[in-house]
Amino acid sequence: MQAIEMALDAALIVMQNGGSTEMANRTFQNILKGYEQDGVSAIWRLDFVAASSAAEGHPVTVLRPIGPIGVNLTRASEAVVLGERVAKGELDTAALVAEIARVKALP
Repeated sequence: MQAIEMALDAALIVMQNGGSTEMANRTFQNILKGYEQDGVSAIWRLDFVAASSAAEGHPVTVLRPIGPIGVNLTRASEAVVLGERVAKGELDTAALVAEIARVKALP
């Protein structure tokens, strides 16, 4: 479940900073790929995202509000790059948490 939460954190950065739902979903899926999480689906809207999976045989759905949307393409593109790095195995969980915090703090 932690991989899904982190994937959502990074994908929401994309959405909140002017990126498309396709970019957000690609970031989400890349992070899940890097953490070998299969069977997770997401529904993207401009007001919320819903991610569903099965945990220990039971369905689990996580809903997250998107919140206010602005335009900071530096943050959006940095989040996309994070997803690509995780998919390649370049970042572990601790590093990803720190990188998400760094991207959120970009001016």
